[in-house]
Amino acid sequence: KIAKKLNLPGNSIKTAKLSTDKIKMKEKLKKCGIQVPWFSEVKNLNHLKKILKNTDLKFIIKPTDSRGARGVLQIDSNSDLAWSYNHCLKESKSKKIIIEKFLDGKQISSESIIYGAKSFTPGLIERNYEYLKKFSPFVIENGGQQPVELSNININKISQLTIKAGRCLGVKYGTVKGDIVFHKGKPYIIEIATRLSGGWMSSDQIPLATGVDVLKIAIQIAMGDKIDFNKLKNKQKNAVAIRYFFPKSGTIFSIKKNILKKNKYIKKFKFFLKNKTIIPKVTNHTKRAGFVITAASTKKKAVIEAKKFVDSVIKN
Repeated sequence: KIAKKLNLPGNSIKTAKLSTDKIKMKEKLKKCGIQVPWFSEVKNLNHLKKILKNTDLKFIIKPTDSRGARGVLQIDSNSDLAWSYNHCLKESKSKKIIIEKFLDGKQISSESIIYGAKSFTPGLIERNYEYLKKFSPFVIENGGQQPVELSNININKISQLTIKAGRCLGVKYGTVKGDIVFHKGKPYIIEIATRLSGGWMSSDQIPLATGVDVLKIAIQIAMGDKIDFNKLKNKQKNAVAIRYFFPKSGTIFSIKKNILKKNKYIKKFKFFLKNKTIIPKVTNHTKRAGFVITAASTKKKAVIEAKKFVDSVIKN
């Protein structure tokens, strides 16, 4: 609305609505011939039970209009469907739920820029879901790392698919954040957001890895300024990892101060909780206790240093 009022090259109201309603988004992507997991709107509890009857497949349910993994659950025919349905419904302002077939495979976050006929994907990051069983049925991401372990051909497939999805939703000048699963040799779009990514991906992780200042480019596009395409070319190749803190529920008695000593691999960290704070049960990404970002010459080293930092902080 602001972009329209000021005659700036922002997304249209139609694009904004498509990208913030997961059902409308998937329907539009499907019409554009873009691969998405099987999905359906959940009309009521009985409809959910009918979908899961006589199948051993896994599914994801989530509100059509929420974020931060609020209300997102992994379910199957053995789940408490009444509880799952009601929990998910509570997190939806529109009181609408979408169900998707769960596709196993490497999950990737992408950051792309669309500028008229030109497009760029400065960053792809592997998403970490190693604690799916631990936090089940809640779907919790505990971090990510880059570069991604895929061939250049498959990296280009993901980039092209994300750009195509952004254009499908109506983005002409702006940023597109993609959630992709690489399943059985093919990329599928889980979601597309017509905005910058969160989780310190656009602000810190991509600049550390590539030297590309995504935020500056996004601001220039939003203001209608011309951009220098050379600024979108990778200037460096660093490995970067991020890990979030998920302590057990309880009360924080102290935060160790010796972790603040200098470490060349640690580029940024933050604690969201303080002494005497009660740690809530982890049900979505807003329950993270903090994060650390590391950079190194190899991905293995960046991940090791991030995990080491997390282990030094969390004493359950």
